[in-house]
Amino acid sequence: MMIKKITKAKAGTTARVQPDWFILTENNGFEILAAMENRKIAFPEKVIMIFDRDVPASTFESAELQKQLAKFAKKHAIYFSNSAGIAYNVLMEKFLSPGEIVVSTGSHCSIVGAEQAWGVQLDVQAFADSLETGYLDRKVPETVQISLENTLINAEIKDLTLTLLKEVGEKGFEDKAVEFYGFGLTKGQQTVLCSMAGQTGATGVFYRKQEEAESPILSYDLSKIKPMVANSGSLFNIEHLKSVEGKEIHAAFIGSCTGGSIEDLRIAAEILKDQQVHLHVRLNICPQTASTYIQAMKEGLIDIFIDSGAQILTPSCGSCQRSTVGGVGRGEVMLTTGAYNYKGCSGVKDSEVYMASVAAVAKSAITGKITVQEMGVKHG
Repeated sequence: MMIKKITKAKAGTTARVQPDWFILTENNGFEILAAMENRKIAFPEKVIMIFDRDVPASTFESAELQKQLAKFAKKHAIYFSNSAGIAYNVLMEKFLSPGEIVVSTGSHCSIVGAEQAWGVQLDVQAFADSLETGYLDRKVPETVQISLENTLINAEIKDLTLTLLKEVGEKGFEDKAVEFYGFGLTKGQQTVLCSMAGQTGATGVFYRKQEEAESPILSYDLSKIKPMVANSGSLFNIEHLKSVEGKEIHAAFIGSCTGGSIEDLRIAAEILKDQQVHLHVRLNICPQTASTYIQAMKEGLIDIFIDSGAQILTPSCGSCQRSTVGGVGRGEVMLTTGAYNYKGCSGVKDSEVYMASVAAVAKSAITGKITVQEMGVKHG
């Protein structure tokens, strides 16, 4: 069990661990600054601050927050970047090693499980305390195992995650560590799975392919996964994508930690090549990291997106939440690859946000309505 290897403790006991990385973004920024006032950081070399929620700052309040956080980074001599991309993805690209512990106040910290690391979400006070002391007391969760067989054929990783969330529910794995076992997922797909699986209440998520699961509580045949959709307002109101096929959309978003990898951009480019985004649709495409953006340029993907009429955003979380650009207005509908779809998450509350795969979003941006991508697309 990964959690036992990392903590060196048995499930149900409380272990004192030293986080290897602390992730700071604009998330809860003002609150963290207040909690850290007149306090020192025990291990500044373990702290990474990256602006990824609103880049560049789209409001005066956001600009002020980023200014204060930059001052904090300089004062404590911690790693800082305002242009690297999504903090978790940058961490995994440049710094993270298997078996390490990552803490943040973000709800998608579980994403690091794709690198066999333990992502721990803390509230602001606990995060500040850990920054000051350099350690963390944490109850070691029990582990549940899920077996993944074969490979995805006519669906994407987002469809698998939505299938999982529909079956498990919001608290199905509360206070548990989840381990996925399988050989059929690419690295990009693994990160999406670990990121989204954290929404089940799990306190740790891992993807492993070194060995088979011992006693899986669930098993999925990836070749049989179908296109799914999370209906607006709830991440757990999930149906087959065909249930909303034909619904008019006004905005589309391809990006975030669950849709902005180079693999995702290749899928989008395959569909958008020699096509035009519908006149009444705003399609925003956002690479996860600066290195992803550069790779997409080298492969000619950015040219395809621009030629199709899409808008390219700065590497970041993009239009995943309303704190940045690319939102929707009153009565508008967005189809997104992002990680959220609660009311008002990407605009005003009188709007709708549906969540689906990259292929579905790209195809729908062309037709102007939610459309099932009938043909299978390459995955990576």
